[in-house]
Amino acid sequence: MAVAIHFIPFYFVHGKTMPFLSLALILVVGAGYVRPDIPFAAIGYLDASIKIAFGMRLLFSKNDGYRGVPYKIIID
Repeated sequence: MAVAIHFIPFYFVHGKTMPFLSLALILVVGAGYVRPDIPFAAIGYLDASIKIAFGMRLLFSKNDGYRGVPYKIIID
């Protein structure tokens, strides 16, 4: 659950897909909590598949995280 929740603040760096990733993972983990008869391997493979799918989308997206904020270099 901690890994699923820790993707929420990534919204500020990686964009609008991160809350959806977090929600999908929270639902998978929640299903595992509510239904202990689901095999751990099924939860694990589903969790990994979701992360890989979102990771591939981020890898091949054109969004580099730049939001139009100019870089400011401060030299003392």
